[in-house]
Amino acid sequence: MHNFVILSIMKKVCFLVFGAVLITFAQGHSVWQKVCAYYKKVNTVQGSFHQNLCSESLGVCQEFIGWFYLKRPDKLRMDVTFPDSQSIIISGNKMWFYFPFESEISEQELPTNFSIFDLFADTLPLIVTELHREEKLFYLKLTTQDTLAIINNLELWVNPKDYTIKKFSYPQGPGTVATFELYGTKYNQKISDKIFEFPKAKKEE
Repeated sequence: MHNFVILSIMKKVCFLVFGAVLITFAQGHSVWQKVCAYYKKVNTVQGSFHQNLCSESLGVCQEFIGWFYLKRPDKLRMDVTFPDSQSIIISGNKMWFYFPFESEISEQELPTNFSIFDLFADTLPLIVTELHREEKLFYLKLTTQDTLAIINNLELWVNPKDYTIKKFSYPQGPGTVATFELYGTKYNQKISDKIFEFPKAKKEE
């Protein structure tokens, strides 16, 4: 009889824990769907960023501050103002790096057109594995089993009022993690395509 009572209690505890996991998963999926729904209506994003690039193996972090511009379908510009001035531009399958102090422009070709907006596509196999509150934001951890995915682990900090992203983090090479905090973000503002052009780019030798 005593063992039966203990077994019954254990079953109830397991059921409650399993139920809590299901609720958390459902809530996380719901939040992620709302984030995706919001950004599917976004054509441009611009603002300032604060990036930390940390290497676990070296135990050091680099800090970068600057401005960013995003435009559908596949344009990105980042102007770093600290610690040194540099610009990174992606347009289609082309990437340019510009270092004003060195008067140097280098060009690289990407294997495919790169678009951050692809993160919010229905076909991307990202699954929410964790959801909780951090101060006034939702924290979501997303993973995928797709070994060919550009990003297979993604952490997001989301404003629960409008489901806009305030901070995100992802692995950038073995043992290196990039974390971006976004400030003064504006959506669907008019951005000229000229911002994403480097017509006199020279290919890196």
